[in-house]
Amino acid sequence: KEAYLPTPESGLHTIHVIGKDASNNSYQSKVRYFTVKLVKIEILSPRNEIHQATEFSGFYRASYGFDSDMEGQFPFGWEGTRAEVINTVANHEKVVQIWPYNGGIIQTDLFPRSFGTIEFWIRFEEVDVWQATYIDITDSPSHFETELNPGENSYSYYESEAYQVLSILVYNDSWQYKYTPGDSHPNNYQPIPSLSLPQANTWHHVKIDFRCFNASSYSGLSEDTYEITIDGTASGELSHVIANKTQYGGIKIGNHNWPIAWPDVWVDAVGFSWDPNYNVGDNLVEGIPVTLLTPRGLEEFGLEYSLNGQNPQPFISNFTIPILAVGNPYSIKIFGTDLPGNSFESNTVFFAISDIQHVVPSGTQVTCSDPVTSITFNFTEVLFEGNFFLSEKTSLPSLTWEVFLGMGAYQYDLIPVSSNYSITHALVYSGPITIGIPYNEEEIQTDETRIRLLNRFGSYWNDITTTIDTINNIIYGELSDLSISYLAIFEIVTDTAPPETFLTLNGTAVFFHGFRSDVQVILNATDEFSNFTTSYQLFTTVPGNWTVYSGPFLVQNDGAYVFWYRSNDTEGNTEPYQEEDIFIDKTAPSTRLVPIDPVQVDESGVWHIRGHLLFRFEISDVFMGTYYLLNYSDYSPDVLGGGEAMVHLFYQIKPSGIPKNDSEFIRWTRYTDALQESPGTYIIYFYSMDAFGNVEQLNTITIQVDGRLTFSSAGFIFIGIGAVAGVSIALFVLKRRQKKSRVTERSRKVEQKAPGKKTSTSKKIARKKTSTSKKIARKKTSASKKVARKKITSKKRRIRRG
Repeated sequence: KEAYLPTPESGLHTIHVIGKDASNNSYQSKVRYFTVKLVKIEILSPRNEIHQATEFSGFYRASYGFDSDMEGQFPFGWEGTRAEVINTVANHEKVVQIWPYNGGIIQTDLFPRSFGTIEFWIRFEEVDVWQATYIDITDSPSHFETELNPGENSYSYYESEAYQVLSILVYNDSWQYKYTPGDSHPNNYQPIPSLSLPQANTWHHVKIDFRCFNASSYSGLSEDTYEITIDGTASGELSHVIANKTQYGGIKIGNHNWPIAWPDVWVDAVGFSWDPNYNVGDNLVEGIPVTLLTPRGLEEFGLEYSLNGQNPQPFISNFTIPILAVGNPYSIKIFGTDLPGNSFESNTVFFAISDIQHVVPSGTQVTCSDPVTSITFNFTEVLFEGNFFLSEKTSLPSLTWEVFLGMGAYQYDLIPVSSNYSITHALVYSGPITIGIPYNEEEIQTDETRIRLLNRFGSYWNDITTTIDTINNIIYGELSDLSISYLAIFEIVTDTAPPETFLTLNGTAVFFHGFRSDVQVILNATDEFSNFTTSYQLFTTVPGNWTVYSGPFLVQNDGAYVFWYRSNDTEGNTEPYQEEDIFIDKTAPSTRLVPIDPVQVDESGVWHIRGHLLFRFEISDVFMGTYYLLNYSDYSPDVLGGGEAMVHLFYQIKPSGIPKNDSEFIRWTRYTDALQESPGTYIIYFYSMDAFGNVEQLNTITIQVDGRLTFSSAGFIFIGIGAVAGVSIALFVLKRRQKKSRVTERSRKVEQKAPGKKTSTSKKIARKKTSTSKKIARKKTSASKKVARKKITSKKRRIRRG
């Protein structure tokens, strides 16, 4: 014995059955444990969003539109074999594809019926002799027979010839109807009068109005007749195959297996006039499909829907409502009762329909607004008038890790704010497009400054936010390409990206981070979502403690500095420190001309050279030292980024009385040949200039040369003074010419005047030399004897004392 009990609440339950027989003997069952999990009705379509009207293109109102059936499944509510639901065929969405070799679908749930209208859309792959598609109606649901297909785990359905009320055949490029009983096709079929020929790969609308024997009046038909209308053209009354049938028991749409071809047939939007939610002609109009998920069996015992709170209306499983007016809000709710009497209902779905399209005129700075969402678009330039479509969504594609925010940081902790939107367009435009989207402040969990407008292009989400108007609650973004998948507003609930800090150095720069002035240091940091602190270290050799940055400051002393800086936010994200070098040299070089050997300087400061004397240039500068060699002025290690020698020496030598010429200064180089100067008075002008552009004041030295002035081929010699300061040396060799003896000069003059006296004069000179030499020798001998006597006497005295 079966019994139905009211469905209990969700959870764990027990059941125990106790009873007595006619003799009053007691019996009881074992205790059974079971769990009840109530499943609500879920509305899949429409959704809680603003739908674009074109979104429902291809969905036709019907008793069976197959809109909620999954692709690849057999259509819900039908029997049959070798058929499945597919997504799209020629602008029809969710249709049934019937395969050849006795494929077909059968509907008997809505039968029997004695009068009414059956209408549907049908499409044929072929319509010639190879095609044989049947539309058959029997007088009873039980009169469809089954037969196992050879070699297959499937059945074919047949209607007994004895129970056929109506049979229509598409064959040999024509619509044909069965006018006499029997199965001797094609002898018992003939073309339907007045109809146009069927076309391959074309959707045809088929309507069958019928009135059975002894049935109520319907659509002006005589008893026991029907009329078929194809694409609006009616055949006129046709008699049923077997007379005196009082009802239709079911309909089959099938694809025959003969003769040898394998073309397909497609069916969509089947409507029955006695369906309370369907009116004849509804499937000629596209609508909004209402698709559901319901507890198993619920659809068999009655479903109702309420639109905008109106009284519930019954419907059969999934159905389609007309396209509603643009801009108005709507609500829909579904109710159902199962066999034991349990009531179910869905949540209320709120939705609206947006404009089909927005027309955008050509021009510059063109602004348009969607009246439903209040979203604004500002185009820099529209080259030709066109249109775009905006659709609001509630369901988002999954947020992958490929989300780029701010300076390219990856962010994970994002939650959507309000709705999101998809856009399609037919526009020719140039320049960026500014988009403004309103948001609901109450939906934000943290702070308005932490919302971002993202767009999805391909598999990436990109931050396109430009401005957040927290007064009017509008977020703005900028796009260069309107061909996008989604626009969505997200809130950053957790900040996982560190701040980013930027350094600015202000001063008189001569090369990268090299200055000949005080340097102003400015740090600016940004963080997308959190407060932050910036700190720094400034040192010459060894780093120390971090100093909190409070504002711009000056670095004033000459030297080479290392500067570290970073920022960290209040959520614990610390930026890796960045490093820059700072070089400051505000001091001009100092150059001296230093004599190695003594010179005589008179009261006027003139240097007088006596003999072979050596000079050097000594050049002192902030960045001279062991780091840099001033050998060739065209070469220096590029440590500071200047690419030049650290210091250049410029000089000029002019005879006294001739002024210096600024264009004739020579930059010092290493000489390979001595620079010769004739005896006389000279002025040496010299100064130095360092790589930072600091120029020394002009130095002048006056030199009286009695001989020849020579610059040593040794060139510059560097003497290191340390890491910061140093000295470079330029050597000069001032060689004094040897004077010829006056006697030699006089003899030469005499010889020139009296060549015949040469021998006599030479003898006199020679006698004088010999005499002089003898006198000197005698004096030396006498002096030596005196020195010897003194030594002997001194030695004797020491002996006596001892």
